[in-house]
Amino acid sequence: MDSHQTCWFSENILESTVHVVISLTTKSQTHIPTFHTHTTAYRSRLMELGFSDLTDEQIENFVDRFKRLADEKKIVTDADMEAIVSDELYKPEPIWTLRSVHVTAGNLLKPTATVSMENKEGEEVHVAEIGAGPVDAVFKCIKKIIQSPTSLIEYKVSSITQGTSAVGSVSVTIQPQEMDQDNQNTKSGGEESNKVHPQTGDVSQKLYTGSGTDIDILVASAQAYVNAFNKLIQSQERDRARQQRLAEGEVAAGK
Repeated sequence: MDSHQTCWFSENILESTVHVVISLTTKSQTHIPTFHTHTTAYRSRLMELGFSDLTDEQIENFVDRFKRLADEKKIVTDADMEAIVSDELYKPEPIWTLRSVHVTAGNLLKPTATVSMENKEGEEVHVAEIGAGPVDAVFKCIKKIIQSPTSLIEYKVSSITQGTSAVGSVSVTIQPQEMDQDNQNTKSGGEESNKVHPQTGDVSQKLYTGSGTDIDILVASAQAYVNAFNKLIQSQERDRARQQRLAEGEVAAGK
């Protein structure tokens, strides 16, 4: 590929021709301008980046996200596209899905967040909370909705691309807690949340990490927190199912 190459596409929409131009600098820095970009251009670039097994529905969803990003930052780079696609493909099965995040904050305001989420049964829940900061307010909403006691172990923010309109990547690590029934306090651990080293027998706490990517760092933070919770809930469900199978096996063996 030349150091700079311009490709034109055209398609007939309502009997009019729409021209699409893609400016390619280098493979690592390819960017697609926002004006009149269509699905064919993005599909071609995704295949060049190695995402050749995407369904038409997935591509349509990704193109919508790329276009929304392009409206914000004018240029969509390879790094942007790879981050968005990877974040979607490798996230856990959605037990909870983030629907919307609204935050009000400022130097004279108490940070307030309103979060809407949907569970796997399709029920939507809306919660508003005040926090020490915008992220804290968002996390309080999510934790109140999911109602699974946890401790926040790590919160990391990084920029995937450069500039003030860069796509941000957030990583959140949580640790499950169990409720102390006597005094209603929470404590770390619990039999289900521990893992035992197969050789040494050492017991360590299970940690669950979720990631999120968005041009809005608060949205990325919410996505990461929800994804971490989804991993935790899935793990707990697998543990309970395994314990039930073991119990049923013991009962069957005793007969």
